[in-house]
Amino acid sequence: MLQGVLPTRRLILSAPDARLADIMVRTLITLPAWATVLEACEFFILHRLLAFPVVDDAGRLVGIVDIDFYRRALEQDSATAPATRLLRPLTRFFQIESSGGIVLVLCTIVALALANSPWAAAFAHFWRHEPASTSPASALKKELLHWINDGLMTLFFFVVGLEIKRDRRRRIEQLAKGAAADRRGLAAWSCRPSSI
Repeated sequence: MLQGVLPTRRLILSAPDARLADIMVRTLITLPAWATVLEACEFFILHRLLAFPVVDDAGRLVGIVDIDFYRRALEQDSATAPATRLLRPLTRFFQIESSGGIVLVLCTIVALALANSPWAAAFAHFWRHEPASTSPASALKKELLHWINDGLMTLFFFVVGLEIKRDRRRRIEQLAKGAAADRRGLAAWSCRPSSI
C-alpha cells in the first residue's frame, strides 16, 4: 500500500542521513487506476504537480502519470481538430527557420519578373495608386507603396521581436533542463553512502 510520496525538493534539501519515512508527504493526491485521460489532465490543472501516483482500489501503487503524459494528451487533442489538420503543413513550414527567407526570395523573384515584363507599367501604376479613403483628412491619402513600406517595416520589426523572444525562451528552457539534470546529479551524489 502506498504510504506517501517524496518530492524532489525535499529529497535534495534533506540531510543525507534523514529517513525517507520522516521527509515524505503522507497526504496523498492519487489517481485511481480507472480514471480517464480527461480526468488525469484535470488533476494536472487542479493540483499543478509534475506527477501523480496511480493506485488501485486497495491503495496499491500500479503506476505513475507524469507531466509528459499531460503534454502528449493535449497534443493529441489539438491534433484531432479539423482546423489544426488543415493548418499543420503551413505551421510546419513556418517553424522552419529558413521559411521567412524562402518567402522573401520567392516574392523578390515574382517582383523582378513583373518589373521586367510587358506588364511593368501596370505593375508600377499599381504601387503608385492611392487607395480610396472615406476620411476627409489629407494625411491619410498616401500611395499604396507608402502604406506597404511602413506597414511591412512595422511587421518586420514585430517578427524580429518575436524571433528574439522565441530564441531567448529556447535558451532559458535549455538552461532549465541543464539545471534539472544538475539537481538530479546532486540528489544522486548527496544520497550516496559516505566513504568516510
